Amino acid sequence: MFLLVSNRFLRFFTRGFASAITLWPFIILSSKRQKLDQTLLNHERIHLAQQIECGIIFFILFTYLSIAIIDLKNITMFAPINPSPLKKKHTLMNVNLITSRLENGILL
Repeated sequence: MFLLVSNRFLRFFTRGFASAITLWPFIILSSKRQKLDQTLLNHERIHLAQQIECGIIFFILFTYLSIAIIDLKNITMFAPINPSPLKKKHTLMNVNLITSRLENGILL
C-alpha cells in the first residue's frame, strides 16, 4: 500500500465526489492530514482487498461506471412544464457537462 497526496488528481478523477480513492496499490488522499485518519485508511484498505478479490480492472471500471451513473442522475430527465429560470439553467449546464465528457472520452 502506497499513500499519495494529490488533491488535483482526486478532483479530476472523482469530480469532487470523494476525499480519497484507492487505485491498487495506491491510496490517493486529498490532504496530508488524512494520513492520520485511521478510519479513512481502514476504509481504503477494505477497497484494496475488494480490488484484489474482484480483479483490479473490473473494480475500477465498476467504480467509474457508478460515478458516471450518479452524474447522469443529476440531469433532470422530465423537466416541469414551466421550469424556473434557475433550474432550467442548472439542467442545461448538467446536459452540457455530460455531453462534453462523452465527446472527450472522459465519462467512460
